[in-house]
Amino acid sequence: MLKDWILRSSSQRSICKVISVAGGIAILAFATTGKITAVSPVLWIASPLVLLWLLDIGLASGQRHCAELLKKNPAKEDASVLLWEGGDASLGRFCRELISLSIWPFYLILFALIYFGGKEITKTNQEAAAQAEKKAATATAAMSPYSPQSSMPFGQARQPNNGPMPFNRTNPALPRFTPAPFPTPPRFTMPSRPPATPVRFATPPPAPNNSPAPAVKNP
Repeated sequence: MLKDWILRSSSQRSICKVISVAGGIAILAFATTGKITAVSPVLWIASPLVLLWLLDIGLASGQRHCAELLKKNPAKEDASVLLWEGGDASLGRFCRELISLSIWPFYLILFALIYFGGKEITKTNQEAAAQAEKKAATATAAMSPYSPQSSMPFGQARQPNNGPMPFNRTNPALPRFTPAPFPTPPRFTMPSRPPATPVRFATPPPAPNNSPAPAVKNP
């Protein structure tokens, strides 16, 4: 039974390492396809791999315990002896396996590859995001009718022309004709106006007297 336990623990430890490697590859693939631009999210996603590390340590501790029991009593095959151990001895064995060279270098290298790979991937994603923003800004500027790089059907925006108007408007390619300036400013004579006549208003007629006429007395 103890030998079977040792073999089973060995296979389970191998499965833990394979799952850890597959998880690291999946995390880097997700960082690439998810356009992640920071390393910290990649490390947070990789944090569950620590549980596989601790599980591997626990399996290695139980495997070492079985190996010690077989050394003491090779004829003992009952796995119930694993339950008789105290917590202090189990914790000490776990700590010894934690610093064992057969476990921590593998996971340390795995996390280092995830960190440096994630750093390069996020750097590439940042550059791609910056180029995409630059292209979007250029496309937006090109779509504006006031941009000299406009590619719309109505062509480039007309630039303000502060110079003299061309002599022939139908063909602006002809040389422009600019008249010579006047030697002296022209003076135009203003026609004299006739004197203004005052306006006279007609005098209204007197209002009729509506008082009754006095009676005439006969002599």
